[in-house]
Amino acid sequence: MAFCKSMDAGNTWSRSLLTTSQSTTYTLALHPSNPDIIFAGGCDGTNYCGKILKSIDGGITWSDASSGISQNYNQVFDLAIDPTSPNNIFAGCSNGIYKSTNNGASWNRLGAELNYIRDIVIDSRLPITIYAGSYTGVFCSTNGGQSWTAMNNGLTNKQIECLALDPINNLLFAGTNGGGVFRCEIATAVDPIAPEPVLPGQYALKSNYPNPFNSTTTINYEVPIGVITPVNLKIYNIFGQIVKTLFDGNQDAGRYTVDWDGSDDDGKLMTSGVYFCILQSGNYQNTKKMTLLR
Repeated sequence: MAFCKSMDAGNTWSRSLLTTSQSTTYTLALHPSNPDIIFAGGCDGTNYCGKILKSIDGGITWSDASSGISQNYNQVFDLAIDPTSPNNIFAGCSNGIYKSTNNGASWNRLGAELNYIRDIVIDSRLPITIYAGSYTGVFCSTNGGQSWTAMNNGLTNKQIECLALDPINNLLFAGTNGGGVFRCEIATAVDPIAPEPVLPGQYALKSNYPNPFNSTTTINYEVPIGVITPVNLKIYNIFGQIVKTLFDGNQDAGRYTVDWDGSDDDGKLMTSGVYFCILQSGNYQNTKKMTLLR
């Protein structure tokens, strides 16, 4: 797999190899709020083994993010990131649609009846609505990928290669393999009435995932209602020295997610070993053990 990047609006390009084995890159997906986070999907090896790689530094280095998707003959044709919840990522593959809810750390298959997914489009107006184009037609999910309904009425060619959504005019376009372009009207997105979120009543520090990790790990923690003391979330080494300050200051009540890429406060990558994540505020303190593998 290879990756090309331009820093001058496409006038020149630089090429980087992502894997050393014979492989193909079919798709790229960028994080909606952090352009340094990039996903590349394709296949690796002679058996077309599904492959997803992740970069958190703008494509300089890459780590494997194929857990749960790397079966033989399971090429990754498309990737789509939920614009409102970027931890949710969808992958269109030979064997169907896969979803990650942890920023690519692991993948699970959705919709057992679907296969050979060539394109996925998320409706940005209501991201639980997702369209998938396959070699058996167009499918729609209105519940975040839990179930799918065929929408093939009028399609004389069901070998779908690509999809495009016009949210202003409520139109979905489908490009086919040899059969031209089709379009259909879709329902106007209406946001459901969501209940008011329940704020945490006490502090909580969750175990990071993945753990052990070799590139980045995700930490979730909760700050309860009525906090008036500063909140500190820091990484320490086995000698009790501060390695990285993830947060230090006043914070509203809520549930928070932060990633640690294994670097210190100066940006230097730390060596393999055991580290400790400590959440502290007032008299509260909680510690989680983490293992970094290089």
